[in-house]
Amino acid sequence: MSGRLTATTPIHLLSCSDLSSAKELSVALCDQLVYAVEEMVKVHTDEGITTVCRNGGSFKQ
Repeated sequence: MSGRLTATTPIHLLSCSDLSSAKELSVALCDQLVYAVEEMVKVHTDEGITTVCRNGGSFKQ
């Protein structure tokens, strides 16, 4: 990966407590595609990602 953000490069927020903030970020970046989840995220050493609901639910991939 070159580390450069292009108009077609989606942004993945690993944790977001307020989805409206993610939308505002998208608009501020000229409608850049932003993926966000409200759940907590765990990143594994093998680059796998799992999420868990903030209310104590189970992990899911």
